[in-house]
Amino acid sequence: MSSSRLELKVGLFMVVCLALAAALAIRFSETRMGLAETYTVVMETQSAGNLVDHANVVMSGVRIGYVNKVELQDDGNVWIFLRIFDRYRVHENDEFAVASVGLMGDQYVSVSPTNNRGSKLEMDGHVVARESMSLERIGEKAEGLVERVDGMVMKLDGLVGTFSNMVHRVDQDLLSGNTLSNLNATIANVHDVSGEVKMFSERMVLVTEQMTNIAQRGISVAERVEATAGQIQSLVATNAPNVAALFSDLKKTTESMDKTVGQLEKVVADAQPQLAKVMENAAKASGSVQRAATSVEQTVATNRVVVEQTIRNVQQLTARLDKTAEQVEKSVVDNSESIKDIVTNAREVSMNLKQATGNIGKVIALFERGEGLAGGLFQDKKMKADFAQMVTNFSHTSLRMSTLVSNLNEYGILWKGERSERTPPRIFRPKSRLEK
Repeated sequence: MSSSRLELKVGLFMVVCLALAAALAIRFSETRMGLAETYTVVMETQSAGNLVDHANVVMSGVRIGYVNKVELQDDGNVWIFLRIFDRYRVHENDEFAVASVGLMGDQYVSVSPTNNRGSKLEMDGHVVARESMSLERIGEKAEGLVERVDGMVMKLDGLVGTFSNMVHRVDQDLLSGNTLSNLNATIANVHDVSGEVKMFSERMVLVTEQMTNIAQRGISVAERVEATAGQIQSLVATNAPNVAALFSDLKKTTESMDKTVGQLEKVVADAQPQLAKVMENAAKASGSVQRAATSVEQTVATNRVVVEQTIRNVQQLTARLDKTAEQVEKSVVDNSESIKDIVTNAREVSMNLKQATGNIGKVIALFERGEGLAGGLFQDKKMKADFAQMVTNFSHTSLRMSTLVSNLNEYGILWKGERSERTPPRIFRPKSRLEK
């Protein structure tokens, strides 16, 4: 092989290697050697930090461009020229900032999309970067925070001292032996009172439950009585003509009875003095009965258990009344026809009473005229004297009853001691007209 051909092969090999190296360099280069199509965005910020040329521009973790150059302006701000690849579009409202990888890593430009991104940036579009967080500023803020914490610690130290003095005073003044003894006694009293209040509340709950049950039963009975009254009302409505006739007859009957009573008043007028004496004795007897009632009230007050038993009996009576209301309601429904018959019979009875009243009036007229056997007896003077004697004996009997009630109230029914001597009542015998 000639040397010229060998040199040619070596030269071709070197050219191929250099071409591959250049292609790899372009492929793995961050700037693509200016071969990739890009557009420029100018980012204005107060400080570029440690940002260098060819630093990455990243959006959501994806490299979308690189830093072309960094220039300081006359006003002290920094303009950073970004080269963004054409396939990635950034908008005017996106947030641009200088960030770093980790705490001490390389810095890069971060682009964060927003909800309202605005229009797309074109060539040489201008944006203002968000102020970045640097270690110096973090240190300044940390220093201020440390100073504040130091002041708070000093204040807390003073508060702890004040609290210690307060605890010492409380220990000496409030927690003395007498104070603790009084506090223990107070707690014991409160405990006893709370126990009594608890027992009272439990009893009140039981009483309330009983009263509620009674009220509910009373409401149920009232509802059923109301229903029964409605049925009776409807029944009366259907028998209105008979009822009207009944009341008409009753009106006539009462008029006749009124006349009869007037005639009887004349007969009673003769015995008025004796009746007055009887009423006086009855008044005395009622006084004794009132004193006996007072004694009974005292007895009831001392027999609370019996009263409670009476309440339970009332509850049982309410339950029975409930059942009775059901039975009455059922009886009214089942015996509606019988009730109609009863109304008809009552009408007939009223007519009979009317006739009887008329007959009584006729008899009294015969008595006043002295006709017949009974009239002769009423006109007989001896009969009148016997009637006066009967009234006197009734007065004497009522006086004896008053004395008996007084003795029972004073000594009791089983008293066996000596009794005080009482003057026996005198029997007043009115003189008859014959003796006069």
